[in-house]
Amino acid sequence: PSCLEFGPGNSKVILKTRHGYVPKVPSTPFRAQVITLSALLSSEEDQELNLLCPVRALRTYIEQSASFRQSEQLFVCFGGHNKGHPVTKQRLSRWIVNAITLAYSSLGLLCPIGVCARSWAWSSGVSIAEIFAVAGWASPSTFTRFYNMDVPALQASVLLHNGATPVH
Repeated sequence: PSCLEFGPGNSKVILKTRHGYVPKVPSTPFRAQVITLSALLSSEEDQELNLLCPVRALRTYIEQSASFRQSEQLFVCFGGHNKGHPVTKQRLSRWIVNAITLAYSSLGLLCPIGVCARSWAWSSGVSIAEIFAVAGWASPSTFTRFYNMDVPALQASVLLHNGATPVH
């Protein structure tokens, strides 16, 4: 797909907005944002780290979907009557939620509430401008209304639900 470009030696992947893409908030300054992901370089002994490499994952995905791909969109359906056609936003969202849920459940952990990531970022000192850039929001009101959660209280609730004791 034209929306991504691999760096020399698969050292990185550059993700670009697909031509013709119209964001939910058309006036967003992040409409033509470029995202660069670096490869996780690991030794031969640490093959598990290779499984987490975003560059490797995207390269493998592109290679595996090449024979049936019918769209320039990055993510395409891999089965059924829509095979090779662009994935809907709802389906992509479901894939992400399922992957996160599987990752947590495989470790015997409860999956955190979906909106926690932005609140965790905010409570960890990430600037509101950086959160907006990643989320593609047009104004601070979205964060304030939907994502600005009390992370310490949420953490205590999750830990207590898992039978652990929160550390203060």
